[in-house]
Amino acid sequence: MFVCICNAVTEDDILGAVDAGARCVRSACEATEAASNCGSCIDRVEDLVTTAVSGCPRRILSGTLAATA
Repeated sequence: MFVCICNAVTEDDILGAVDAGARCVRSACEATEAASNCGSCIDRVEDLVTTAVSGCPRRILSGTLAATA
């Protein structure tokens, strides 16, 4: 699902940035270019990063029950 329509950034892109070491909203946005245009996605980016950094399984974040790899 898209998080940032302006820059076509998806939830998986944000979670990938966290997997690659982003530990805050700013670093996730810098890695993906989310929120660099209008900024309306910043709350969703914050939710995703906060939840992912806290250790919540990826499958819960994406809203699916599929097994994680």
